[in-house]
Amino acid sequence: MVYIIPVVTLLLVVWGWKNPRFLITLLIVALALEISRTWFPHLVLLDRLGAFVGVIDLGRIMVFVLISYFLIDQARCKDFGLEYGFHRRTIWRNPLFLVSGIYIFVGLLSLAWSVDPPRTLVATIRLGVLWFMGIAVYHLVIKSRERWLVPLTFGVMATIVAGIGAYEAVSQHFLWLGEIYQPLGRVNSTFVDANILARFLIIGALATLVWILMASNWTGKLVGFLALLLQMAALLATGSRTGWLIASLVLVFFAVLLPRKVVIFPLIGCFLSAGLYITLNPALLGRITELKQGFWAAGLQRQYLIPAAWDMFMHHPLLGVGSGGFQKTLLTNYSDLVQEGISLSHTAVMTTASELGILGLGVLGSFLFFLYWPILKFRKLAKNAFKYSEVQVTSVLSIFAILVVTTIFISAQAESRFFEDPFLWVSLGYLAALGDLEGAG
Repeated sequence: MVYIIPVVTLLLVVWGWKNPRFLITLLIVALALEISRTWFPHLVLLDRLGAFVGVIDLGRIMVFVLISYFLIDQARCKDFGLEYGFHRRTIWRNPLFLVSGIYIFVGLLSLAWSVDPPRTLVATIRLGVLWFMGIAVYHLVIKSRERWLVPLTFGVMATIVAGIGAYEAVSQHFLWLGEIYQPLGRVNSTFVDANILARFLIIGALATLVWILMASNWTGKLVGFLALLLQMAALLATGSRTGWLIASLVLVFFAVLLPRKVVIFPLIGCFLSAGLYITLNPALLGRITELKQGFWAAGLQRQYLIPAAWDMFMHHPLLGVGSGGFQKTLLTNYSDLVQEGISLSHTAVMTTASELGILGLGVLGSFLFFLYWPILKFRKLAKNAFKYSEVQVTSVLSIFAILVVTTIFISAQAESRFFEDPFLWVSLGYLAALGDLEGAG
């Protein structure tokens, strides 16, 4: 096994390089195999630069493959837009990429006042790599003109992951990290964290709803509905209360934005089945009833993480303590509050407030503004355009991409991984490419 995994990885890289239209598919599959970090050696020495810096996994390997392919392809053909008969706008002029780039630049500037300069530099480099990965995704979608591969890959991979999760839940045979999750009665499937699995399953459910909506025959819609049921079953098995809440919000939001009976009926069926299953399952019902004790009781670490972040913000309101500086500040100024070694922020907005202050919050707010500004336009186009027309397809897929980012943002208020989440950048690159492909005709 020690030799098989590197060989298989190399073969996948070579195959993807020779078939670049599938590089994004390989990236999504690799990122969903988060457990692959246990298959490769951990470079412990690099962890001195920050949490998980020394981790090697399939996702990181494919990120660098994607960026490398983009850079080499750009060097070979700088004006590929002309080759396809249309002029592209420069991707970094896209409002979402521009604002997110400014956010990363602000993080780099915070080296000047950071309480932990090495981690500030590492955090900036990490986000910079992901930013370029988003541009590479845009490049590949534009070049291949493949609009369906991204949602299709999300839907298929989420179904596979859900199948593994359902197997673990029924058999109580955990493939990975069973010593951690089996006693809790929660499944983690291919992800190291059950809550991150829940996030991915919600993204997959959104992609599956797109499939149900756009499938031209009832056989396709039935396949989509069965996949959706499996994904929702696995979502329940994660035991992620934040995941359940986010799923309820974004899936209903999807139905509101795209009012089609063919979408509403599967959602009603899934929600009724989920409610019945929770009611009949004592472990899941117990996780719901725990919330009666209040928000703090459901997440004890937040009793000190959020107040500490707020206090950091109040003491450094304009610029914060510097990107990546939350942990060091907590462990030095608030060390008496730390319990069970949990010292990383779990709330993305509070992380930005404490580390980059009002300046960072302003940039984050601008990003969300540009994300949601066109959504009503997409809703109107999707509702009024001719069925299965190019305009309707682009609008539906754009709403899907926006809701993926929404899922990640809401989830990040419990797990703190927003701009650090690679699926965010896949979605941003894809969303930007959809708009330019529509303009190309």
